[in-house]
Amino acid sequence: MQQAVLLHSRPYRENSFICDLLTEEDGRISIFYRKSKNAEPLTLFNVYWISLAGGQNELYFIRQLELKERFDNLTAEVLYSALYINEITCKLLAKVATTQAIFPAYIECLSTLSCTPSSLQTALRNYELEVLSELGVIPDFAVDIESQQSLRDDQLYYFDHTAGWFRQAKLGAPAVLGKHIKQIALRDFSDPQCLRSTKVLMRWWIEQLVGKNRIKSRDLFKRK
Repeated sequence: MQQAVLLHSRPYRENSFICDLLTEEDGRISIFYRKSKNAEPLTLFNVYWISLAGGQNELYFIRQLELKERFDNLTAEVLYSALYINEITCKLLAKVATTQAIFPAYIECLSTLSCTPSSLQTALRNYELEVLSELGVIPDFAVDIESQQSLRDDQLYYFDHTAGWFRQAKLGAPAVLGKHIKQIALRDFSDPQCLRSTKVLMRWWIEQLVGKNRIKSRDLFKRK
């Protein structure tokens, strides 16, 4: 048995779904799931114990499903944020990849959203950085790529997600103070200005990675 959460589901046949799960041991996987009156329902944001059987074309089947912990009482901005972390997990993480750090990071983020909504922005930034770290796409946050010198606290730098930080402006790229870049590397969001800069940076960075496959859950925040 391993822990798992439902990220996304789509109808397949009557009372059946193809679901994306984030699991403790197998990373992001797809499963075939059939609803049953007598079985535990599989719903978003709850944590389950599951055992799996292999199927065809990387599609798994659930042998056993038990509810471990409930987080399905989320509302308003907290709910939108939870949908957002589900979406970026689906769109950025490859299937059946080694993601042992991601599952505990996901649960920590979800728990913070549920229990401490005032820390919502910090929780989201930490999770985004954890996913990017898992992807291996975080460049050096300590040096100016052009000069190969340490970042200066009072200098604005522009970010290229394929290379790192430059003093020369890059078209469309966000500009961040050197001291904030260092704080982001340490995941220190105690400075509200750093937290705001990180939000802008993460939004732009993730957009570069997903390309035309845009993050739709962000639209929910605009409807508030």
